[in-house]
Amino acid sequence: MTQFSASEAAFEGFRITRERPGAVLFWTGCFVAIWFVASLLSVVFIPEGAAAELQDAVSKPQIDMTALSAAMGKLGPAAVISWIIGAVATAVVSASILRTALLHEPARLRLGPDEGRMVAASFGLTLINIAAAFLAGIVFTVLLVVAGALAPIVAFVANLSGFAIPMLVFVRFGLLGPDIVARHRLDFRAAWTAARGRFWPMLGAYALAVCLFAIVAILIGVIFLALVTAVLLGTGHQLSELKGFTGPGFLAYAVTAQLVLSLLLALFSVTIAGVSASAYRSLVEGR
Repeated sequence: MTQFSASEAAFEGFRITRERPGAVLFWTGCFVAIWFVASLLSVVFIPEGAAAELQDAVSKPQIDMTALSAAMGKLGPAAVISWIIGAVATAVVSASILRTALLHEPARLRLGPDEGRMVAASFGLTLINIAAAFLAGIVFTVLLVVAGALAPIVAFVANLSGFAIPMLVFVRFGLLGPDIVARHRLDFRAAWTAARGRFWPMLGAYALAVCLFAIVAILIGVIFLALVTAVLLGTGHQLSELKGFTGPGFLAYAVTAQLVLSLLLALFSVTIAGVSASAYRSLVEGR
């Protein structure tokens, strides 16, 4: 087993972006396509007026639970269909990114057993998070009853666990995705065991990578906002007027904004996949 370097792992995604910009643009296009399909589904499957009913139900000083339930009932089928399609699409793109990051394959999409395993992994991790949060809730409820004067401290720790539990699950199972594309298996125990004793270095790698990504995202956001402002001022408008825009101008802005968001999502996905792939090479493959 080679020494795992958190700093090298944090920069792995940026190396992939620098060496394979075409792949990043390809994944950006994939996320744009997912957004387009999701938008189309919202038009096709969501009953007319259902979204407005939901907004009216939750916007009142006291939420109308009857109206909320009725609106949710109308939105339910569309939400389930969107979740299934989104889960499958995200799994397909994530597997493609991991294959490029770990196996150095060209960026292309597949729909096979590994993608099915990625969907199952996402569902399984969701269940693990729910189960862990449920158990933690029971434990902290009991502790709050018997804590007495220490109740504020227990409440603080309970609130902190709402962030710590998902983070623990994410890091300890961070090698699950790479293991799926490398060994074509779904083994939660193997992923958990491989990360044993490496939680803090892996957490540091993910944290550093996210901080670096945040800097890049801010720069891209500033550039995008500057371009939008320049176009608006050049056409005699103000940035504050943007919310009231309709027609082709607003459509162009909305599409451009979605392209930028899709690019950021692709960059973030590559950043996280780079950390996972680098950790897998060091901790599992020993290279």
